[in-house]
Amino acid sequence: MTAHVHGPAWALEGLGVRSGRYPLAVEGPVMRAVDRLVPGMSTVTRYLRYHSMYAAIAAHAEQNAWDSIACRRSVRRSEALLAALQHHAGTDLEWLAHGVDRVRRYCGEELELARAADEEQLSQSYSPRRWGFWDQYGGPAMVLGTVDVRDGALRPGRHLCPAEVRELFAPLLSLAGRDVVSFADLETAGQAAPGVPCPAERKC
Repeated sequence: MTAHVHGPAWALEGLGVRSGRYPLAVEGPVMRAVDRLVPGMSTVTRYLRYHSMYAAIAAHAEQNAWDSIACRRSVRRSEALLAALQHHAGTDLEWLAHGVDRVRRYCGEELELARAADEEQLSQSYSPRRWGFWDQYGGPAMVLGTVDVRDGALRPGRHLCPAEVRELFAPLLSLAGRDVVSFADLETAGQAAPGVPCPAERKC
């Protein structure tokens, strides 16, 4: 038995058509309802590892009195390192790290981290946005109280980052200060890779 589906009449057919996903203009009311019922919920909520990483960066930034420029560099390089970790180890391929496809080109004999996270040639880096993927996580992180922003710099929110989570990301944040990272050194931060369980994240 063959069934033919007609409609909806307001949607144009074809793969070449790019338009909003809410043609009935319900996106605003839906997102307001979600924000009221589940504060901090967003399309990236499933990526818990990133929320943990930003909290760890904020704690590290306060401890070292980083300004906004140092915070942005750490965010970009840490995000690129997470992508390189997943590419190198092949962990949790169901949830791809942000920018992993673009970081792959900088993974030769070593990871060219400075180039992968280039802050000047953004279009050539893993992300064309100045703050990388933090833009998607910043709002929810501040609502949840895991990160605050003061004078443009990341700082701990009302919920302090657990010591175990800071320790989890310590090797990765150390590597973020390098321009080139060997894969042997990258493996020292392997526990921070997406898909590697960390019970302490539940405290974030």
